[in-house]
Amino acid sequence: MFSQSASHHPLLTITKVTPYSDLSRLVRLSRYLNRHHIRFAVSAVSVAENAELAAYRQYTKRLRQVELNGGVIFLQTPKIGGASAASGNKLNQLMTGELVDLANQAVFPVGISSAGYWNQDIVLRKNALSKASSWVLLPNKAPTYLKQDNNAAVAKTTYMAMPFHSVAHQPLTNLPLATALTINTPDSRKRVRIIEQQVTQTHFHWADLQTNGFQGTIHVGTTALAYKNGHYYLNGHRQRVTHNVASPYKTPKPVATQPLFKRFFKVQGCF
Repeated sequence: MFSQSASHHPLLTITKVTPYSDLSRLVRLSRYLNRHHIRFAVSAVSVAENAELAAYRQYTKRLRQVELNGGVIFLQTPKIGGASAASGNKLNQLMTGELVDLANQAVFPVGISSAGYWNQDIVLRKNALSKASSWVLLPNKAPTYLKQDNNAAVAKTTYMAMPFHSVAHQPLTNLPLATALTINTPDSRKRVRIIEQQVTQTHFHWADLQTNGFQGTIHVGTTALAYKNGHYYLNGHRQRVTHNVASPYKTPKPVATQPLFKRFFKVQGCF
């Protein structure tokens, strides 16, 4: 499950990125990291429905800004609510739809993030993790197995996540395992400043997926996403990330009202 390299630089990873997050704070932090030449990853959820709404386009616009500021996206797997061992096809369709909709908005995930126990469950592993060659495995909180088999697969690259604050005051150079040091998305200006200070004052040598030889691929149906040497590819064709993209929908959609926003957010990342 782990890379065979003898040592690794930690990957700075911002977690709990959702449409509910204070995305302006996330973008501000990403600009700061970019100015200080710190590369980073973001673990972000997506939605199962309503990708045609203005709210979704605003969310993906913020994720594109993160990409433009040197960050890479790991699509976080959905929460499990009412699923069973027979829900594999539903999960497969959900993951496929989320990845395709993101790609339509020029958001190109380089891998998948999930709680670590997903790799111990044949249904979750087969219908979600196996779509990507690179994973960020987050700490387990309350595992909800659908069909536990404890037969972990081996990914090309697996980052084991641990909280940044747990090592922030320790001398840290290289690690024996590929490690993601996680920070929650900031929800205030004060929190942004604290993170900025912490990240720069530790003087860690952070992993740079643009230059360290990292290659990430995702395959869903007839769609193939790839990331190599800092460049994105869709079905073999190099893609350019821009601030704005044309909507893939033929008819303009009205701006979502508050009730529509509630419905939009309700279906985010859950099956």
